[in-house]
Amino acid sequence: MNHSTSPINENPAEEQDIGPRKIGNARLILKTIVGIIGGISSTMVILIVYMLAASLFSVQMDLTTGLTLLQLYIVLVMVALATLVGNLVSLTLFYLIDRDKYQKLTTLITQGFIFNLLIFIFSIPLYFFIRGTGMETLVYIISVHFLLSAFITSVMMEILSSSTYVLVGLYGNTLGILAALVINLILFQFNKDTSASAFFLFLTMPIIWGSLGFCQSIIEMLYRWFYDVYGFDFLNKEAQYEEEKVISTDDEEEEEEEDEEEEEK
Repeated sequence: MNHSTSPINENPAEEQDIGPRKIGNARLILKTIVGIIGGISSTMVILIVYMLAASLFSVQMDLTTGLTLLQLYIVLVMVALATLVGNLVSLTLFYLIDRDKYQKLTTLITQGFIFNLLIFIFSIPLYFFIRGTGMETLVYIISVHFLLSAFITSVMMEILSSSTYVLVGLYGNTLGILAALVINLILFQFNKDTSASAFFLFLTMPIIWGSLGFCQSIIEMLYRWFYDVYGFDFLNKEAQYEEEKVISTDDEEEEEEEDEEEEEK
């Protein structure tokens, strides 16, 4: 009797391991705080570049008119460093608290650096195009740049992760970036004057990565609850792909048989 009952006790545990992982409230809070800290690193870069520009070149960025060429170059340096540092620091912090999911830090940092560098290079013409506009437009474009770079970085992390639930991560990233967009738009409406617009940039990246960390965890918790209640695991990429492979293999075998019959005729 003992031999017959032990397999029965082990099976439920094995089934739980196959399903999506459980995320506790501690992980939710930790990932949100870590995301905010990663975003603050970008804020520190903006502050340092701003202070250096003001002291070395006597440049003030709270302008109501267009940017001079020197001011534009300073903005480009600030945006490039802020996105690279903020996104890579956030990426590294997410790796440190979730090594079961993110296992190749060197690959993550390398790909994150390449993606952010490419985004910056392709956005340079846009900054030259808006050079003659005011501070409000400049802050809006920089905020969109921050949102896009953070979203692509987070998506890249999910694609390179070892998790079989990449789709769950993509849903979490999409919800997180939408939440950050809504929060930033609300704050932007209350900070339309030039001095407040410059201050708005200091909050953008912490809001973005804090929202990403929070929403990623929330989506994982909700999907685990859905799996426990209904037993469906439709976002498991391995289960989906295995079914597609079986179908595609059967179709290929039928086509080969038809070709052989035609050749015999």
